Amino acid sequence: MDMKISSAAAAGAFTPTKIGMIKQDPSVSDVPMEIVTLGVSRGDKPATKDYAVTDSVKANADGNYVLDPKTDPTGFASVNVLANLQTGFDTFLPYCDADKTPATWWTLGPKQLNIYAFDRKDEPNAFFNPMPFVDHGHIVKAGTHFGVFNDPVTKETIYAAHSGEVTGHEGGPGHATLHRFRPNYMRSANSEVRAYHEAFGDVSAMLTQLKNPAVLDAVARQTNGDLSKHNAISDLGEQFGVAINNYVVAQGGPKDYTGGGFVRTAINDLKWADPSTLPDRPDPKHPEQLSSEAHDFSRLWTGAVYSILGQAVKDRMANGEDAKSAIGNANEDLLKIYGKLTSNTSPEGDFGFADMARAMVKADSLVGTKLGPIITAEMTRREILPQSMGLRDDEDLTLPSGSYDVNFSFSGKEDAFKGTQLENLGGFSMTAPQSGQPSRSLLEDDHSEAKSTLASDIARLARQGKVLFTTPDQKPADIGMFDKDNEPYAAQVTWVNGQARIEPVMIMG
Repeated sequence: MDMKISSAAAAGAFTPTKIGMIKQDPSVSDVPMEIVTLGVSRGDKPATKDYAVTDSVKANADGNYVLDPKTDPTGFASVNVLANLQTGFDTFLPYCDADKTPATWWTLGPKQLNIYAFDRKDEPNAFFNPMPFVDHGHIVKAGTHFGVFNDPVTKETIYAAHSGEVTGHEGGPGHATLHRFRPNYMRSANSEVRAYHEAFGDVSAMLTQLKNPAVLDAVARQTNGDLSKHNAISDLGEQFGVAINNYVVAQGGPKDYTGGGFVRTAINDLKWADPSTLPDRPDPKHPEQLSSEAHDFSRLWTGAVYSILGQAVKDRMANGEDAKSAIGNANEDLLKIYGKLTSNTSPEGDFGFADMARAMVKADSLVGTKLGPIITAEMTRREILPQSMGLRDDEDLTLPSGSYDVNFSFSGKEDAFKGTQLENLGGFSMTAPQSGQPSRSLLEDDHSEAKSTLASDIARLARQGKVLFTTPDQKPADIGMFDKDNEPYAAQVTWVNGQARIEPVMIMG
């Protein structure tokens, strides 16, 4: 399939160039590899207007990059990420408010987001980091990074970068795009903020994938409009998920670590619960049970949005639309809502899922898609919104906004900190209690509740194993920024003049 994608990058130094890409997942045969045309700065390290490959790639004789993933797996990995990120970003950005779209990926960063398509050796993982960090003494530059590992059962070398879904989750749109609009989220210790970041990666990949004609065709065939059936977009990273399960078992871990033949699935019936009342870590034997761990808790929001999509499809089919039209049109409505939500109505700092649900209803009212009743009903059914909410499409919602750094004395008694000499929590972003309120120091007495909440949030991260503890003679960079499950830490302990501080780790996996 040869699909042309219009891009401003086609002008100037950017030449219209064909790139072979897997938009979906290598194991999803219903969506074959396709060829897209993008504006590319050609060479051994090709780049588009928003993304840049960092490893050498050998182009075809005609200057294009239609590569074979079997015979040139690393070259294909690089250009597959490049094409997926650019097409995903180009698909999502028009739905966002132009006047609220930051010009670059981050304030002090480069115009183009760097791609490291296979730099994480023997790691079943992928991640986005908006600033460089040091891991085991090596500098890890800012960008999107993808793991390479061997499936111990199939003996196949698995490249996370070969999956369009995994790449979309990280940066096209994914984590990188959300960070571009809401950079404070990555500085939060709040369970629901971190979970929303993960859910955004899954949901944005799902919605932009459905704009691809081949993916839409496949989903319509697989479901006939009944999205309760597992399909190409409901299950994220099929090949990657199967290989992770095999990898975990080989390492002595539990079977079916991810819950099935995927990294995650959007098909669930999970209900909201206060993260402070949930287990700190997920139980692979009980996928129906939420934990407060970010990836696991994210399934609630992803499942809710997917159910909203499914109900919107049902309503359209009841009004005479065929399955393909109903799925495509319902998805179009959700993309309009999500673009407005991301760029306009979403909270600026810390929030709960209920705040984001209200912001989603507000976004719907602004774009006129009239899905507010469906959104409210599903968010209420999942107990994200209370039964008494009674939201109207035209309701004026006051949402949290503003953020400031935290630096205060910690004297909590949570078990996670017993025996650990910690005096400060620094650099974490919190939200002003009222919309529009100027930033103030959390040392003020009237912020005692915010201080207590932050302390509890960080204690929860510690119990989850997401805080990298060090002693005064250790540097986090020498120990490594990833835990035993190859997931990035959320926070780290650093020492300055004999005083310990807990600081955020700016990595999202």
